[in-house]
Amino acid sequence: MTSHSLKITFRNMFRKGSWNLLNIAGLAIGITCAALIFLWVEDETSYDNVHQKKEQLYIATVNMKTDGRIFTHNSTPGPMAPVLKAELPGVKEVCRMTEGTSTSLFTIGNNALYADGRFAEPSAFSMFTLPFVEGNAATAFSQLHSLVITERTAIKFFGTSHQVTGKTVRMNNNQDYVIGGVVKDIPTNSSISFEWLAPFQLFSDENPGVKKWDNFCVNTYVELAPEADADQANKLLAQFVKQRNPEGNSSIFLFGMKEWRLYDQFENGVQTGGGRITYVRLFSFIAWIILLIACINFMNLSTARSEKKSKEVGVRKVLGAGRSGLIGQFISETMFMSFIAAILAVLLVTMLLPAFNTLVQKDLSISLNNPRHIFSLLLISVVCGLVAGSYPSFYLSSFNPIAVFKGTGKRQGSATFIRKGLVVLQFSVSIILIICTVIVYQQIDHARNRELGFERKKLIAMDVQGDMVKHFDAIDHDLRMSGLISSTALSDHNTLTAGNNTTGFSWEGKDPDKIVLISVRVVTTDFLHTSGMKLAEGRTFENNPSDTLNAVITASFAKLMGGNSAIGKIIYDDNVPVLRVIGVVNDYVYGDIYSNADPVVFVCNKTHANAVMYMRMSENADAQRTLATIESVMKKHNPGYPVYFRFVEDQFNAMLGSELLIGKLSRIFASLAILISCLGLFGLAAFTAERRTKEIGVRKVMGASTTGITTLLSKDFLKLVIIAAVMAFPVAWYAMHRWLQQFNYRVSVQAWVFVAAGVLAVIIALLTIGFQSVRAAKMNPVKSLRTE
Repeated sequence: MTSHSLKITFRNMFRKGSWNLLNIAGLAIGITCAALIFLWVEDETSYDNVHQKKEQLYIATVNMKTDGRIFTHNSTPGPMAPVLKAELPGVKEVCRMTEGTSTSLFTIGNNALYADGRFAEPSAFSMFTLPFVEGNAATAFSQLHSLVITERTAIKFFGTSHQVTGKTVRMNNNQDYVIGGVVKDIPTNSSISFEWLAPFQLFSDENPGVKKWDNFCVNTYVELAPEADADQANKLLAQFVKQRNPEGNSSIFLFGMKEWRLYDQFENGVQTGGGRITYVRLFSFIAWIILLIACINFMNLSTARSEKKSKEVGVRKVLGAGRSGLIGQFISETMFMSFIAAILAVLLVTMLLPAFNTLVQKDLSISLNNPRHIFSLLLISVVCGLVAGSYPSFYLSSFNPIAVFKGTGKRQGSATFIRKGLVVLQFSVSIILIICTVIVYQQIDHARNRELGFERKKLIAMDVQGDMVKHFDAIDHDLRMSGLISSTALSDHNTLTAGNNTTGFSWEGKDPDKIVLISVRVVTTDFLHTSGMKLAEGRTFENNPSDTLNAVITASFAKLMGGNSAIGKIIYDDNVPVLRVIGVVNDYVYGDIYSNADPVVFVCNKTHANAVMYMRMSENADAQRTLATIESVMKKHNPGYPVYFRFVEDQFNAMLGSELLIGKLSRIFASLAILISCLGLFGLAAFTAERRTKEIGVRKVMGASTTGITTLLSKDFLKLVIIAAVMAFPVAWYAMHRWLQQFNYRVSVQAWVFVAAGVLAVIIALLTIGFQSVRAAKMNPVKSLRTE
């Protein structure tokens, strides 16, 4: 671009101030939205990139056949890993870890802190990228009771991450551990996360069942050699467990780390290609759509003002300017505004990013030192500039100078048609986003208010620590006597999760060829009452030693048993009678909150109900007083353990985390898309009123009312919004119908949502247009008629 043309660009931009401000504002908001979404997408698509061997790492995954269905999970038999390494060609290394992280208490001097970690084999340090800042992988687990901690954990324990190796901490008030090494903090977008690691041998020694092939209780990670073929390895694995556990019903395959985050959805044992990638694609599409809406604003306002620019074009052509030069000039103006919008967007992103990080629970950052970020920003700016400026540039440069000076220049017929089409497109997208946002909210609300089969409100959960089981009767007595807690109970698993499962149970009349997966819960006497489960038949547990041989089952289990009543029936384990059914409770939902309730058997045994303690608040109890009372009672009967509790209601909402996030993001970006559309509509309405100033003046002189003129100026725009709604409805219905299919428990798409979205769009358009229309209608007609 020459210095002369650059001067013209600056002059033209600032001469058209208010119109260009609307264009820049729309583009800046669009680029800001896109930048935030693309930062989130970048984080999701770069998951586990911290691990240098990502392409060679896999997790052994199990397909379990039960009752005509196949469940896919990552729990594997303990003995499998060393056999895999020894016998499966292409396996370079294996690592066993405990499932998920467990919370343990660590005492350092007078400080007692909880930290989450896992038990893992030393091969974890060579397979996963865990750089040591103190110590090394070879000596980290040289002692049996040793820990490897992250830098953040070191600061949490000792106030510093330097010179902490060799220091001692006490775990769970019963065993000292020496710090064997410190590794760098693990990025938040890593599937492998922990605050501490301890030798897997400790877990294995304390849990003899780990050595059994029929006990699926650990995660097995596999590193294949670079030249190994994963498909070939999976063919050999197909019957691997079956050969060692002939009575089992499971097969194993390797699931690659590169797919853990985005492609983790399986249906009936087959990878569907879905998962979080669905949301990544969705929001990437939304980002480009919002940018397109911002570009459409620019096109509309530029072509709408073509009559104002026609004389300028005519003069330039008379002075010798060619069409290509004019196109370049107009494109350069647009590109310049696009770059200004990008600079404003960077400032907006910097201001909004902390709040956005809180919303998406990530640690995103925009770095102008990152070549990828710079390139992406430039790319978005160029794309916006070219898209927004292309049509106006070609349209404006096509004016005939002679026709322009005669007043017979190009009419806006085609431009008006295209402009209307772009307005329709803008509002179609906005209406689609409104509909989708409402239906996503409905689905989340539907799941949140689903009848779970137990009462999650006013229910408090605590992890069992120290002597809570030993002193449970005293704890229960003191809490009840406070009047703030009505009942308490212990369980071996969180009520909301799957727990232990077995396919070994049988009963009279069961088809021996039918494999049925039954979940087993070990609880104390008052568990069913405390959790709020409803007894459908029989009785619940009592303080009777004989009840350890009895069971309460769910209605779905009773249905499997057949007959009129399950009361008194015997449950066998490997053909040995083990339990007698004394009661039936209504089904309750656990694990996947969108699925049907699976069969469960409850067994009463306080010794083994050692994972979670539940407390039911009294009806009118104050939450703060109740929590303070619990803390006081726990300090009395279980000293040395900081009290940490949570409401089951909050745990349940956390299970809806992805859907809640999608709902919030949908509302935000739908609102911003509408805002950008309204900016364009506001500008068009202002220009229309300006262009029809004389007409309005004449109509006022002839007796037209303010209402009549407002209606005149508004009706054409409202027609476009109604057309947009009609076009948006089928697209929104199809998109939401497909999205809802992934949920077994879902809402139906209702017609009122579409009507409400259309009405809302009309109201928004009316408010946007109305201001300019009323303002134009109230102008002094004498002043209007003097306007050139």
